[in-house]
Amino acid sequence: MMNFRTIKTAIKTILAAGQGANYTTKIGQKQSRAANNFLTPRVVVFYESGTFPKARGSVQSAKTHMPTYRLEITVAVQNVGDIATLNNDAATAIQKAAALSAFQDLAEKADDLWDEAFDDIYQVIMAADKRDLDLAVGTANDLWLDNPQKGNPLDKGELLVLTGSCIITLSTEEVVTGITGTPGVSYDITTNIVDDQGSNAGASGDLGGT
Repeated sequence: MMNFRTIKTAIKTILAAGQGANYTTKIGQKQSRAANNFLTPRVVVFYESGTFPKARGSVQSAKTHMPTYRLEITVAVQNVGDIATLNNDAATAIQKAAALSAFQDLAEKADDLWDEAFDDIYQVIMAADKRDLDLAVGTANDLWLDNPQKGNPLDKGELLVLTGSCIITLSTEEVVTGITGTPGVSYDITTNIVDDQGSNAGASGDLGGT
């Protein structure tokens, strides 16, 4: 298995071990939770992209791989805002102002929750004792967590949801071991069409001529 996959698993494991009240880590295919229970910030790890610089490798040796992992952080708060009033053209300005204020309070709460989750995640990943991601020294090099960014809070019925992300960059060495293919299965695809004169080589008969 290539190192970039091992590293992805290591990131998940470290996040899960360090998680507290401010976030939880999704590992494996667990049963999804109902939307109204989705209130604890969650982080999901993706291998997003990678490069193999030619200047840092050769055909005969291990290849330098510079993978990028995206950590997607999602928070949700119980939506008690009056969205219907905001979308109601018949509502008065005072009613809409009150509804907007409540929505903004929820958005600020979601924003604070996201910041708390990112704070914890950054401290867990960038801790000095985790620079090697608990892997053999030299497996994960130049680890860096960067580029935190958030979207806009979205109304999802019972929940107000805010999603954002950050990225982890590093470098590793990938060893090319090759792979042994599995022989395919051969099938007879000959088609025999009944009464097809083209398959009757050497056949003779009366063609009806004079």
